[in-house]
Amino acid sequence: MKQPSLIQNAMAITLAFALSTSAAIAADGKSDTTSEKPHSHHDHAAMMAAMGDMPATKPALLPDASIYQLEARLTDQNGKVATFTDQAGDVRLVSMFYASCKYVCPMIIDQLKRIEHELDDEQRQRLRVSMITFDAKHDSPDVLTQLADERHIDSARWSLFQPRPSDVRPISALLGIQYRELPEGGFNHSSVISLIDADGRILARTEQLGASPDPAFVDAVRSALVKTGQADTGN
Repeated sequence: MKQPSLIQNAMAITLAFALSTSAAIAADGKSDTTSEKPHSHHDHAAMMAAMGDMPATKPALLPDASIYQLEARLTDQNGKVATFTDQAGDVRLVSMFYASCKYVCPMIIDQLKRIEHELDDEQRQRLRVSMITFDAKHDSPDVLTQLADERHIDSARWSLFQPRPSDVRPISALLGIQYRELPEGGFNHSSVISLIDADGRILARTEQLGASPDPAFVDAVRSALVKTGQADTGN
């Protein structure tokens, strides 16, 4: 019997999450937005266990475990439209956010910058950063450009992406990020930074947003960049 693909598993997890949220709302008679902080961290180990190491039908040259198998379309802060697969080829840090967030999302940006600061100049220049908004309806390229300017983001290496609304949930499922849109606007979401290799495999994750990045995660970033550099030079 043919086993489900990575993308099929992600979609199944997305559906299960949506159904469980709907059931909770129905049981309460209303959505509970007061018992949680606006940005809560959730345990998504079960989600990723369900998604891990499953056989998949893959596009050419991509391994079975690649997140880039997802057929998603992204528009960056410059208005350039690309497919999710176009992200392949570089070691990349990936997270999700939304532009109007005033607390956790700026902390994610700061933590990404701290991780970069731990690298040498050559490593930093080869690292790419992708931030994908939850708020696909409102975070247009103009909004993302304004945020990039305000936060002094290096747009040569950082991409702030607006996905199609229908692609937000599948992307978040693949990255192990849970979120919920709140009735008054904004999003309740986990704060995961993922390290992705050139082929789209997730090598490591961190949720640490403190004053300094997780040393083990930084070591994983360095190791991935070294391996990619050796592959590029044929050593």
